[in-house]
Amino acid sequence: MKETTLQTTQWRCRAECVADAELLKWALRGIAIDMRDEPAWLPDEDPVFLTLYDVGLSFRTECTLTLGMLRWIFSHLTDCHVATESLAEFSEYTAGRTDLEASDFAAPPTDIIQHVENNLDEYCLYLEVLRDRAQESSAVLYEQRLDFEMPQAA
Repeated sequence: MKETTLQTTQWRCRAECVADAELLKWALRGIAIDMRDEPAWLPDEDPVFLTLYDVGLSFRTECTLTLGMLRWIFSHLTDCHVATESLAEFSEYTAGRTDLEASDFAAPPTDIIQHVENNLDEYCLYLEVLRDRAQESSAVLYEQRLDFEMPQAA
């Protein structure tokens, strides 16, 4: 039996906040492997620009998915500009943001775009379930609070 080895590229970026990181993770489901949270550090510490809420990510993709293609995907995710601008191959990562030009982006194959689209649709469903659970829990707590506040019949 012939055994094939998947050739991959390791990437790293930072997201501006947990919400952006979650959006990136969901978008890349089934495309990226070995996705990990990493420290989000800047090359030079700047007391004015703290990265307190930044989240670092590293992941692998097949070698056929290029930096330009990943930037194209990231650039189409709402408010993921920091990840788009900081994305680099793992060994070249600095956490700094790059000023990008149109030539730095390349649309991936349509099947990849469709996959990301489907992932984001699934993420929306997941978030709806979370919202419903939070609303139901809030309603239960409200009812419990009312029960405690009601004067007891003598």
